[in-house]
Amino acid sequence: MHAKIDLTQATVLVTLKFDSVERVRNLMVVLRFLERHVATRALLHETGDAPRFQAHLGALPACASYAFVPDDSPFFHRTRLLNRMLRQVATPLVVVYDVDAICHPAQLRRARDAVLGGADVAFPHDGRCLDVPEALIPRLLGPPAGFPGPGECRTLYPDATGGVVFFRKASLVAAGLYNERFRSWGHEDRELLHRMTTLGYAVARIPGCVLHMRHPRHADSHPEKNPHYAANTAEYERVKAMDETELRAVVAGFPWLREEAVMEGDAGGGQRP
Repeated sequence: MHAKIDLTQATVLVTLKFDSVERVRNLMVVLRFLERHVATRALLHETGDAPRFQAHLGALPACASYAFVPDDSPFFHRTRLLNRMLRQVATPLVVVYDVDAICHPAQLRRARDAVLGGADVAFPHDGRCLDVPEALIPRLLGPPAGFPGPGECRTLYPDATGGVVFFRKASLVAAGLYNERFRSWGHEDRELLHRMTTLGYAVARIPGCVLHMRHPRHADSHPEKNPHYAANTAEYERVKAMDETELRAVVAGFPWLREEAVMEGDAGGGQRP
């Protein structure tokens, strides 16, 4: 039996909004992966008009806990949910983990080491996001040596900025947390990376791919079906056009930073550069 990766200094955050049974299947693969390869605590928070994942979860792994956060909006306000979850985290590190993503365990270990070694943000991949077809997803339940690779999967994104991301929590808070002006899918991860880079935070990338498990593309994950996508694009372009001084002023005025208990659990450095 291989030793699990020690992520006890981190909390894994998984946000959920039901739009297909494939999403439930992907979550179960992620939970099996974490249970087998990682020693950590995982928070699963579902949002929507009713809890739809809960009935499918069965017995959760010992590392995972589930909560439902009501929201009648038809679209996924992922950034708001993540910020809410971050306020509950007491560990110095956090891992924002998409419900459809898997990285090789060795890459997770190297990303952990990068953040513990001084990076503020670490991606356990180099940006290459591979789309794993249905027929190959069961291999993600087996040993990592058998995971699908570039020769078997098409490249979904060559420069992914999400999927699985490690943060020093205090640095993420100091940089303004997630930008809640982003609604549904589109540019929220890219904007955060740009903001943290512009503000001088240290970013590390680990060689290797992130594997994305296929699912149907409904409004919350499709640029043409998402009515918020144009506004998200405009917000991203607005932030990109700012210099460091302008960006610091904007971040200081983010209204979600004034909500209660934002700074709770901010051990481990993370002052503004």
